Amino acid sequence: MNNFIDSKHFNRCKRLHPLISAALQILHFEQYLSHLQLLNDKHDTSNEAVSKNEALEGNASLSEDDPTMAQENSSRINFDPNIFGEDLSAFMNTALHEISPEVNEQIDFPDSLKDIFKGYKEYCTVTLEGGHGKTAQYYFQYTQLVNLFLRFSRSIRCSNYELYLDSLYNMCDLFFALNQPNYARYSILYLSNLIKLKIDGSPLLHEFRQGAFGIRRTKAKLARSPVDLSLEQTINADAGNTLTGVTHFTNSISARQKWALSHGMRTKILTSVKEETGLLSKDDTSRCLQENQIKKDKRHLNNIIETIKQVINPFEQNIDKDQMFNISTGKSASAHVTDFLLNISSLGSAKKNKFIVECNDVVFK
Repeated sequence: MNNFIDSKHFNRCKRLHPLISAALQILHFEQYLSHLQLLNDKHDTSNEAVSKNEALEGNASLSEDDPTMAQENSSRINFDPNIFGEDLSAFMNTALHEISPEVNEQIDFPDSLKDIFKGYKEYCTVTLEGGHGKTAQYYFQYTQLVNLFLRFSRSIRCSNYELYLDSLYNMCDLFFALNQPNYARYSILYLSNLIKLKIDGSPLLHEFRQGAFGIRRTKAKLARSPVDLSLEQTINADAGNTLTGVTHFTNSISARQKWALSHGMRTKILTSVKEETGLLSKDDTSRCLQENQIKKDKRHLNNIIETIKQVINPFEQNIDKDQMFNISTGKSASAHVTDFLLNISSLGSAKKNKFIVECNDVVFK
């Protein structure tokens, strides 16, 4: 748990952060549905009261002539939990057979779901702007940061060059805001070089779109991983192994160079021997989609949701909207810390733009 909190264990963080983010998004969507239900109940109660007044006053056209009520009727989303659940289940069952497996396939929802999801987008915007309180704003911003990482990971796996640039550009804001000078400076330089490839029409652009910024060690299309991560998991890990690596038997530079040069050949020989003897394990890139893993993830996701509900649900309406609370301890953050955390993207963007302007001034002097 300490490695997860300190972000020192990549694989553990890569699994737990999306689970926590998914739990928070589910709670946020449930709060939105409760909000819709409350609006519909108020609307029905208001209509009953108006109908009674019209019957008493003998004025049947009162509700039709009221512009405020007409506007509320036109903007109201008809929501019934039972009908919504049935429509969503029917659409999911149909989508499994009709939707194309293309990576960028756009899903066309039925009319009964379009209004609800359109309203949810507006509800998300209000949350990000602080309309539902600072606690809700902070934890929903956290889900956006996790989504940013997932987009970055997807860009590498799918060899999507444009998405890779966009994700990297947005991640630079966090590097500047969180005082990571090496990541901040060199990511801007790296991003600048990538953009120049596109502007100049470099032939390298085709190689990047074919996945040059990632390494695929299996035949699966979505199995690419970052170059530095692949090096850490392969030759660097082998070299540092105390039993089979190079670090334990010599301090000679020439011996280490020979070991590095012959590493690829030894790996090919070992792979060939395993294939002949039937010991080579099959590619397991879809392990997270196996039934037992899905059940495990679902169980952990439900546990996270229940744990959050038992402490503080950040999206509940009874929380003080002017304070930002830690959902684990229940303590509120100071005004200075709250202001920094809620504006981290804008602060980082300002520093990033300032750094770019200063670099341009030095270059063109």
